[in-house]
Amino acid sequence: MRTITGKVWQVSPPHGLILTFPDGAHRRYRVPDGTMFDINGQKQSIFNVRKGMMVSATIVREAPETEVSSTRMITGAAPPPPA
Repeated sequence: MRTITGKVWQVSPPHGLILTFPDGAHRRYRVPDGTMFDINGQKQSIFNVRKGMMVSATIVREAPETEVSSTRMITGAAPPPPA
């Protein structure tokens, strides 16, 4: 988890956002549903974000979860009874 601050270069609601950073680099982000941005001290959705605004957001990267299950079946025949 990390917090980023940048200037909005382009916004394409509901999921697209490109920010410009102080070093001049642009970075594209895919914004998940329900994300709130801190704009002038207020929490706002991406629909309130405009080009040229300074925004800060907390980036949370979730590791993909892999669920594995297995089933074993053993079959065979019992040895013949002793003579």
